[in-house]
Amino acid sequence: MATPSKIDRLPLEIRELIDRLRTQDGRTIDEIMAKLHELDGIDPEILPGRSALGEYTKEIDAVAEQIKRSRGIAEAVIARHGEAGEDRNTRLNIELLHGLLTTLLAPIDGKVELTPKDAAQLAAAIERLSKAARFDQDREVKRLEAFVAKVDEFAEAVEIAAACSEKGLTADQAAQIRRDILGVRSAA
Repeated sequence: MATPSKIDRLPLEIRELIDRLRTQDGRTIDEIMAKLHELDGIDPEILPGRSALGEYTKEIDAVAEQIKRSRGIAEAVIARHGEAGEDRNTRLNIELLHGLLTTLLAPIDGKVELTPKDAAQLAAAIERLSKAARFDQDREVKRLEAFVAKVDEFAEAVEIAAACSEKGLTADQAAQIRRDILGVRSAA
């Protein structure tokens, strides 16, 4: 098992700061180093050197590029299906997580090192991905079932109207029969 790097041993808040400065703010290594040295209450001995920070930012950049590529692929797939709204976002998130898990299990350098905790978290992520996909599929089935029910109602109304017309009833007479005999009220 590899020993954790100096960056891996940093408190989570500092690693998150480095990640944010690089990915969201687009800061250079020197700017990040300067910001780290400005932090109050941090022992300068625990801070990484420039080369360690450079290696770490290369990793951050590679992950950010992979996410960007996965997002582009996911959006292209979703655009092909013409999805919109909440369904589109759900499917996009599922595709993104799937892309990230694939990247994790097939890294560029060919090495995969998972601790038992990493493996458990990966299994949990895969389980959540499967549940999200099932939930999305169930929602789509319910939406289609509701659509089919409305089409059936419309078809039945058309058949009734055609039958009434064949018998010589006017639309008003048919509506009156539905009200009086069937107890059906027309929509106002």
